[in-house]
Amino acid sequence: MSKKLYYHPTNEKNYTVDEWILMLQEKDCFAPALLEAIYVLVVEMDGKGSAKQISEITGRAYQVYNSSMAQTVKRLRKKGYTIVADVREDNNKERFDLSMCKPV
Repeated sequence: MSKKLYYHPTNEKNYTVDEWILMLQEKDCFAPALLEAIYVLVVEMDGKGSAKQISEITGRAYQVYNSSMAQTVKRLRKKGYTIVADVREDNNKERFDLSMCKPV
């Protein structure tokens, strides 16, 4: 039996299309694999889906998207962007949801 992971939902920031355009134009922030995931999520999945579902479309391992997301968030934060994550209760580990990639 697997242990359930509990997260504090803190992912409240929604980005406008204009804000996304600015972020996507940042040099050396988005990993190519994450750009691929965003494209699939927004264009092919209507903004709803998981890394595992994206991997079924692209053929890449879903872990590629999860690790790319964490690295991209670190780079964007260094550039001054506020990226809010869900936080795991027992160890304060951040969790990033690919659905945060959908512009509002």
